[in-house]
Amino acid sequence: MPTAVNDAIVLQHLPATLVSEWEDNINQSPVWGKWLHGSLMHCDVTGFTAMSESLAESGKEGAELMAAILNQFFERMLSIANVWGGVQMKFGGDAMLVYFPEAEHAQRATGCGLNMQAAMKEFNKVTVADKVCELRMRIGIHSGSFYSASVGQNRGLLHYLLIGKDVNYSAEVESMAQPGQVVISNTTAKYLKDKCQLKVTKYPDVWQVKSVTDCHVEENSARITNKSRHILKRYLMPPVAEGKVADVTGEHRRVSVVFIYLNGLSESLTEKGEEQTLAEINTYINKLIELATQFGGYLAASDTSEHGDKLIVLFGAPVSLDKQEYNAIRFVCELRDYISHSEFNFTQQTGVNTGYVFAGAIGSKERREYTCIGDVVNLSARLMASAWSGNVLVSALTADRSIDGFIWHRMTPIKVKGKSKAIEIFKLMGEDLSEESATDLNNRTPFVGRQVEYKKILYLAQTSHDNKWPVCCHVYGESGIGKSRLCYEVLNHLYKKGWQRFTGICHSYSANSAYSAWIDPLRLLFGVTNSDSDNIAWGKIKNTVDNLCPEISDFSPLVAEILGIRAESNVVVLSLDAKSKRDKSMTLIASIIKEVAELHPVLMVFDNADWMDTSSAELIGRIIGCKSISVLFCVISNTDDLSSVFDVNSVSQTIPLGELNAEDAEHLVSSITSISDENIKILAGRAKGNPLFLEELSKNVSEGQSDLPETINDVIMAKLDRLNNGKKVLQYASIIGETFNKDLLKRMIFGIRGADG
Repeated sequence: MPTAVNDAIVLQHLPATLVSEWEDNINQSPVWGKWLHGSLMHCDVTGFTAMSESLAESGKEGAELMAAILNQFFERMLSIANVWGGVQMKFGGDAMLVYFPEAEHAQRATGCGLNMQAAMKEFNKVTVADKVCELRMRIGIHSGSFYSASVGQNRGLLHYLLIGKDVNYSAEVESMAQPGQVVISNTTAKYLKDKCQLKVTKYPDVWQVKSVTDCHVEENSARITNKSRHILKRYLMPPVAEGKVADVTGEHRRVSVVFIYLNGLSESLTEKGEEQTLAEINTYINKLIELATQFGGYLAASDTSEHGDKLIVLFGAPVSLDKQEYNAIRFVCELRDYISHSEFNFTQQTGVNTGYVFAGAIGSKERREYTCIGDVVNLSARLMASAWSGNVLVSALTADRSIDGFIWHRMTPIKVKGKSKAIEIFKLMGEDLSEESATDLNNRTPFVGRQVEYKKILYLAQTSHDNKWPVCCHVYGESGIGKSRLCYEVLNHLYKKGWQRFTGICHSYSANSAYSAWIDPLRLLFGVTNSDSDNIAWGKIKNTVDNLCPEISDFSPLVAEILGIRAESNVVVLSLDAKSKRDKSMTLIASIIKEVAELHPVLMVFDNADWMDTSSAELIGRIIGCKSISVLFCVISNTDDLSSVFDVNSVSQTIPLGELNAEDAEHLVSSITSISDENIKILAGRAKGNPLFLEELSKNVSEGQSDLPETINDVIMAKLDRLNNGKKVLQYASIIGETFNKDLLKRMIFGIRGADG
């Protein structure tokens, strides 16, 4: 992508205060804090959520209409803010946070607020999808000092925060306004003196503004030069920085939304000081970004409230993610465990919800942000507010989609604002690492049509067991074809026969993280859980190595390092260079597995191996090279070629999986839903022999639903997001039909002349 385009994206998505700070101080540390002085205006708009829900039923057309209305609204409001010298700091979905610096800031903020409310007459009643949606806005203004902070990774992603008691109080002032009003704090009123007409409200020290005198304003402008371009891009979500998000048309997406409430930051600033607070929030955000990236999520935004500060993390947007609910819960589980073992001067509480939202880059031509709007987002925020310190509340749908691997406590349904019925919720207790949980995976519908492949893998297992010889089989096929189900059926069978089982899942977002595929197997191997403190986890690792391989126990800290656990080091480990560390780590793990396999044969399943990191693949090769060991590896991938990461000479057997034949497909459908034989054949034909599609379509029929099942949607959307420019081609092709003429497609996309080019 050309540099100029990226520069435009940077300027659109970052506030002028941040851009100017880096232009003026390019050599400063990425982590810094600076006090801003002036007035802060909170604008909260009601009505966009209802509009989004109405338009969601219209699919792409609805998303385009929603985007057009949102952008028209924000274009109007932000142009007013710019005229009055305001800097758009944050978008909160359908809210704005505008900062007014320098001279006459209170007068300019108040005049801007009144102008915005006058302009709201253009948007009070908007007709969409034959429904009239009422948009109303409340505005609150407070003057004071606001702590802006750059936090995050030294060489990776960064985040720009605005915190402090005056930031929180500005949000509280806004909550005291009625729709259509502009209210100000007593502090702001003192700045205005005789320059405005005020009216008392029912709240002490809060005034409604009726009018304000004009003042001279110079419009804000921000610039970006070569020296700041690189650092500023680090504040954007990677898909946004790379121009891969939905364009101005927006889209309706299925997203898991994580709202995190941080309580105590403002108090920490006052009581502990800037230096300690900045160090703590930087450490926390650094870990949050690391975990979000690990599980495929994005820190999308931060916002403020009356008593604390909020963070929003998205899974499934801007880029779709398979098993997004599971990944979101893994993220919040590990983040909670991390903060519980820390000594921060603030606490967190979390809410998680999943569903369809409007998503896109929203704002004006000069200032926009990627955001999500909809009832799903609001409910996630309500769950966060209903949780208490240290807890995670999750909607029933999200919990149901991530039920395996976690321990849940069903809570009493709660009433939340905007919902007529009580909401079913679950409290996340922690991860479930029990043997029963691991072996019950993917065992919910009949296992059909894979007997030949099933027997092949069992034969390999028997060969490994009889000859004490490591064996590796590679199972591949398209998404949803049943690869994981086949291997887990083998896993369950061998587990009941006394085999020990370990499973690892590879992810696109961890393909460059060493040993990422081995994290779960190693945790199970050493008995480490996420609730363990570093001291307890380290004790388990050391005891295991001391008991099984005492001759190499000096290298135990290397395993702790792989698992991200603080451990006691020693002279032997400290003397190793990077290459020696890698070699000794693999030798130690291979030796432990060999000792374990002496007691019971071992089955290791690695799923989604298209994204396996090279260290994990090399470790598998090291164990296979050990000989005299009863270990069966089942490596699962979508493609038949793993040569880029895996030594193909290590594979004893390749097992391709294709579509189920008509008889097996119909048998699977009939086991799930009771419909006529004719409709069974029709449904089986629609799914093209893909077991996942067969199962989900059948469940939808049983439940009387006609929409595309969400699990299938996630698989398809994840593939579409990887197409980049090819998405446009696919959209046009889908209009023509299942088969199409290439020249016709060219004409639709590029026009008549383009067909010849």
